[in-house]
Amino acid sequence: MRKNVSMSHTLVILFCIALMMLLLSSCSQSVPKCEGSKAVDAVIYAVGQDIRKDLSGVAGISGPELSDEEWRMFRAGMVITVDNMREQGFDQGSGKRTCAGNVSIQNSGKTDIIPVTYVIELDSSGNVKTSVSGIEARKKAPVGPLIPDKL
Repeated sequence: MRKNVSMSHTLVILFCIALMMLLLSSCSQSVPKCEGSKAVDAVIYAVGQDIRKDLSGVAGISGPELSDEEWRMFRAGMVITVDNMREQGFDQGSGKRTCAGNVSIQNSGKTDIIPVTYVIELDSSGNVKTSVSGIEARKKAPVGPLIPDKL
């Protein structure tokens, strides 16, 4: 009889430990590293949205904003990458990580390389939130703003 009680105690303890580990792992989300895929994807998305916004103001595009189809057609020929990523600082209190890197935008045989800084943090839902500065340099780059002749 004593052996069964001991076995059930062991199972209960193991179950409690597993449950605590599961709960702790779901609560301990941390801000991604500068070179992490979530951070890089967020920077690429922000750059793409900035380009989309600029294209919406170009004459000849139907309506005040690019349709999803127009954007997909243009974006299909564009390659945006982030290179030379490095951490500039991490604020433990606010959970913000400040990073720098080079955004490379290739389109229609042209390439712009723009140094940017980006701040990575988690919003209240635990989603990655990234703000990028330096994208405006793309509009002043010698190669041009990478807007195609025809869409």
